[in-house]
Amino acid sequence: MKYSRGPRDQEPQHCYNGHLFQPMDEDLVMKFLFIIFGAGYTFWFLFLLIGEFVSSFKKRPSQRNDSEMTPEDSVTYFSKQIQKNPRDTAAYLARSTAFYHLEQFDLAIADCDTVTQLEPQNHFAYFNRGAVYALHKEFEKAIVELTHCLELKPDLADALFNRAYSYSSIGNIDSALSDFNRLVELGPHNPQHYHTRGHFLLQLQKYPEAAQDYTLAIQYAPQEWEYYFNRGCAYSKQGKLKAARSDFERALELNPFDETIRLNPEDMESYQQRGNLYFCAEQYQNALDDFIQIPEPSTELQVLIGYCYLRSDDVEKAKSIFREALEQNVYGEAINLNSADSTLFLDRAYLLLNLDEFERAIEDLTHAMNLGEQSAELLAARGTAYYELHHFQKAKLDFEAAIQQAPEFHPGYNGLAWMMATCPDPEFRDARQSLGLARKNLELHPEPEWSDLGTLAAALAATGDFEEAIRMGKESLSLAPKHEQAECETRLECYERHEVYIDTTE
Repeated sequence: MKYSRGPRDQEPQHCYNGHLFQPMDEDLVMKFLFIIFGAGYTFWFLFLLIGEFVSSFKKRPSQRNDSEMTPEDSVTYFSKQIQKNPRDTAAYLARSTAFYHLEQFDLAIADCDTVTQLEPQNHFAYFNRGAVYALHKEFEKAIVELTHCLELKPDLADALFNRAYSYSSIGNIDSALSDFNRLVELGPHNPQHYHTRGHFLLQLQKYPEAAQDYTLAIQYAPQEWEYYFNRGCAYSKQGKLKAARSDFERALELNPFDETIRLNPEDMESYQQRGNLYFCAEQYQNALDDFIQIPEPSTELQVLIGYCYLRSDDVEKAKSIFREALEQNVYGEAINLNSADSTLFLDRAYLLLNLDEFERAIEDLTHAMNLGEQSAELLAARGTAYYELHHFQKAKLDFEAAIQQAPEFHPGYNGLAWMMATCPDPEFRDARQSLGLARKNLELHPEPEWSDLGTLAAALAATGDFEEAIRMGKESLSLAPKHEQAECETRLECYERHEVYIDTTE
């Protein structure tokens, strides 16, 4: 984000809510659909053939290796087993799994029903049936089945995870957290359990707690790229942008997509995944190079492409993309489906800020806050919008609140410093405080940019140190994108005349 006058290229500091990340681990009982630039997560149930059944089937010489069997093959094979022995509950369970993968859910349920009739104490049947109900968002039914499963097998981690998700889906947060905590108790050295609970805490906007769980996951599995990525998201939401940047860069170093793309240059999903990592690590040209490989990008991905163009100084192209995205009601459908997701309103607000639609942006930002969004980025972004509308008192309060909430969030310092150095209303100018804020901003910024140096130059001029203001102004100008150079030159000319710069731009 920039908060000095001119660019307002408000790119999200949080993790993109565009359904890009889909890391999958077939050894786990769960699949996660990562939602970056946001804290919401969609959990996928992985309906598994239970390990001990797989093992017993492998003992039969006539069976091919499980990895070679398609779901269709499995249905055929286990149907024959059932014909031979209609009371073979293991075969029914295995076939129910195959039906699940074929999306023949009624048949999957029917096989589970048969198992519970033949063997009422078979917890696997309740587990499988619960997964199907959860998939269809019948969460109350899923909870009943999974609770029955856990009564029979209290420490089945798979069932605990699925029930935790079901509880969270109906708003029973305490019960969900209890199940996630139990997962950690069962496997205190299992990094995935910390990672799983971290997702849940992130969704609850408990960012420090989420970051702590991701850190524990990293301690046990330091080579897992997604652990760093998600901790980066948690840090970002806390305003710890230096730490977030470091984690995003580490995730990029460990990412599996380079090799996937090398082996299969047509793998569009991997381009999308890697592009998002590049974006989070602020490698915008690399991100753009990956994103443009996608033949039919979603509207949400188009928005990301727009931000890449914005950071590449192609402002007109970026704004054209943003306008088209708004015309296509980007985020609108998602908001209709989940109107309680604050990150969707936050994302849309950034688009509106970049199109100078400040009043609409404030509406979305305020609505996101009312939904529980607690990030400093929201406050700083709304402060910017208020400043642009000359609502200086409200802007000041938001910038101050952002700093108080997240003392490491440098954009809050930059916004308030700029306002106190250049505000057209002298009541809100404070040269000395502005200079302290501008220096703190540079101290916190991973890589200070032209706008940060421009803010410092304005603050120096406000204190009367024009020699240093000129030096900083020249450095800012040398780094500024083309579309900002004219304003940088105007400010520099003020300092060279030993005049302070007052932001009177409407």
